[in-house]
Amino acid sequence: MSCVGSNFKQIVRIGEGFWNIRGSYRYKGIVNIARLQNGKFLLIDAVPLNDELKDELVRFTDNGNAAPHYGTPRHLRRLTDIQWVGSLQSCEIRSKWSPEIEMRIPAGAEFAEPLPERTNHFSCVFVYHRESKTIHEDDTIMVISDPGFFLRFLGGMKPDSMTFHQSMCNVGLYPTPEAPYQFIDWLTALINDWDFDNVVGAHIGNKIGGAKEQLRAALEAARPQLERLSKKRIGGNLSSSMNGEDAPDYNVNGCECG
Repeated sequence: MSCVGSNFKQIVRIGEGFWNIRGSYRYKGIVNIARLQNGKFLLIDAVPLNDELKDELVRFTDNGNAAPHYGTPRHLRRLTDIQWVGSLQSCEIRSKWSPEIEMRIPAGAEFAEPLPERTNHFSCVFVYHRESKTIHEDDTIMVISDPGFFLRFLGGMKPDSMTFHQSMCNVGLYPTPEAPYQFIDWLTALINDWDFDNVVGAHIGNKIGGAKEQLRAALEAARPQLERLSKKRIGGNLSSSMNGEDAPDYNVNGCECG
């Protein structure tokens, strides 16, 4: 990765027309910047702005002219001081920047009203920027660039690895036998449909180059665990006909567009 230019220290180029800013919350936070063909910018996610970063962002986006804010239902409920103009639960809103930007919400998991709301962030909006072949996502996929002590020695995670958020097999997916298969099929379709090479994760790290095959491998590694979860939820009597394709849609209405 290389910086946009010598005048920008914190804005990092990921691919053509796509940049990344990493900041600090209690956990890591990010802003991704996608440049649209009309010359405007789409800012994805949020991060606290210190004076230097605010100055860079204002200069980078042509004086930082005010822009409309779109959020998830949880954002709209909790961050009431922001003047929201639309919810990403709406298929119409998620399609607003298509075909340059595509957005999808995982099947098999609650997006609109996750419980417990404070900690269940498994489901998020996956944002695909076609030009740079980059996916932005928050918590569903864990991109482990450089695991710290706890992740390395207690969690068994290795550098440059990819897995799924630990809540996947407790509160993350719906408590139904169909949910694990819905998630498998949804992610399989995403991997096949989107021509991506990078995954930028909000709170852990980025995978630049080779992300599609690594995500495919991570899903295959998680498949046995998800299949066991489904069996557990139906008392060990897994129906041979339940392959996810004919499972009912438990997600919010319009989890996919088109």
